[in-house]
Amino acid sequence: FKPRSRLSLTNSAKVTVKYLHRLPKDIFNSTDNMSLTPNVIWAENKEWVFVTIELPDCKEPKLNLEACGKLDFSGVGGTDQKQYELNMELFGEIVTEDTKISKGLRNIVMLVKKAEEGYWNRLLKAKGKAPIWLKIDWNKWVDEDEEDEAANPMDQFDLSQMGGMDQFAQYGMGGEDEGEVDSDDEDLPDLESTDGPPAEEEEEDAPEKPKIEEL
Repeated sequence: FKPRSRLSLTNSAKVTVKYLHRLPKDIFNSTDNMSLTPNVIWAENKEWVFVTIELPDCKEPKLNLEACGKLDFSGVGGTDQKQYELNMELFGEIVTEDTKISKGLRNIVMLVKKAEEGYWNRLLKAKGKAPIWLKIDWNKWVDEDEEDEAANPMDQFDLSQMGGMDQFAQYGMGGEDEGEVDSDDEDLPDLESTDGPPAEEEEEDAPEKPKIEEL
């Protein structure tokens, strides 16, 4: 292996600098336009999954949960007020109608109801190492064999202060649009109204037909 000469390296550097001005001006700031992923902590018991999205001062959060276990979240938050997005496919199916959600100043807490009782042992459906943004919520975690003896994590929540998915409908996700009109509900023309008199009145006003007597 023969190292390149100093002159050759210098010429290469000049060529690189020469063509840098042809690159898009925002190429070095492209990360500013990319969505970040918020940190998530979780725990579970037989009936519930406790999911906390850690995003302080979150503005206009959008959250969607589907019965199959798909979870989509987006919002602007953090100290720099940047865009964050989260897409997860949970391990099992859930009951969206019974899921409770609370939006605080520092996080969004979800009590997700499992469709079937039992321990998942992991939050995501995909096998393998958990992503770096996903951690265990040790304050709520209870081992399966200690659940009967340990404190119930549900005691940490005031369910009366928690709402459902409808509280996110104003941001475009989490509920149906009340202003949307079903095509089947559109106004239909009045089939009984006509420009002339009703058919029954026409028959009453019509001259009576002569009767033919049988011989």
